[in-house]
Amino acid sequence: DPKAQQKDTDKAEAAKKEVEKKEKAKVVVPKGKQAFEASGTSSFPTPFPHLELGTTFVVDEKFEFIKMIGHGAYGVVVSANNKKTNQKVAIKKVTTLFLALLTNEPLDPNAFEDLIDAKRILREIKLLKFMNHENVISLVDLVKPETRTGYNDIYILTELMETDLHRVIYSRQDLTDDHIQYFMYQLLRGMLYVHSANIIHRDLKPSNILLNKNCDLKVCDFGLARGMENENEFKTE
Repeated sequence: DPKAQQKDTDKAEAAKKEVEKKEKAKVVVPKGKQAFEASGTSSFPTPFPHLELGTTFVVDEKFEFIKMIGHGAYGVVVSANNKKTNQKVAIKKVTTLFLALLTNEPLDPNAFEDLIDAKRILREIKLLKFMNHENVISLVDLVKPETRTGYNDIYILTELMETDLHRVIYSRQDLTDDHIQYFMYQLLRGMLYVHSANIIHRDLKPSNILLNKNCDLKVCDFGLARGMENENEFKTE
């Protein structure tokens, strides 16, 4: 019955909005910052689309929400515009719920109580801060928490790219040999830089290779990356 289906849909939407309203009411917004709901359709593929609705971001007032992008290894990602500099950035929120789902662990009241996950998050931040290359995503900023302890979310700001290789491959856009050669050249150039620093990415796939309309390529998502102390060292998870 179409009417019954529509009624159920309306009830589900109303329930979802009520949950989002309650979640937003719980958020404490410090002075000089703002809270916005990161809602909309993900630009990049995500295995957890239901997480994208109602995700609250608390960031500096200078940032204006543009749209939902998707997710990284440990967080929900949105695009935003810095109204002061007119620079567009990607903001990744590392959140408790996302960590619990990705690690198949029970929901933890604190995202950093799990030592392994905390090390992975810290490792990605340190690697992004350390690396500086045209074909590796750059760290723009790291939002400082209001307190040294007791916080559950962190926000990582990086360069904003328009799409990823996964979407390009599955789109109707034709890729010429020149496209493929230029992508491979940039990818190998970026990975040579990463490997020269004795860093292994460990999660290199089309969705972690970002692109712009002018075919610029950058490797991203170092959440699973590891550093190797010497070239002969062999590590597994």
